[in-house]
Amino acid sequence: MFVDFMLDMPMHVLLHIIVKNIELSMQMPILNGYEATKRIRLEEVRYGIRTPVIALTAHAMAQDEKKCIEAGMDFYLTKPLAVDALLGVVTKMVEAKRISER
Repeated sequence: MFVDFMLDMPMHVLLHIIVKNIELSMQMPILNGYEATKRIRLEEVRYGIRTPVIALTAHAMAQDEKKCIEAGMDFYLTKPLAVDALLGVVTKMVEAKRISER
């Protein structure tokens, strides 16, 4: 399994993969995760970059996930955060990075 491969990676490589994304809580005061993502995406267009955004929310309904994805987030995780779910997201990010570098 690909996760097994990731566990054999040097820690600095894993940290680089994990840190090069943004995790957003949907109910942050002042600027919620939806609005923050919209602003991040606007800035990315200006600089020609794309940073993975991971939604982290206690809202676990299907429409909540859809709302996050429509707001421009790449991944959706619910609280309490399950390690397997986080590893699944990291696996998808690594695979996408590998494909884009070919």
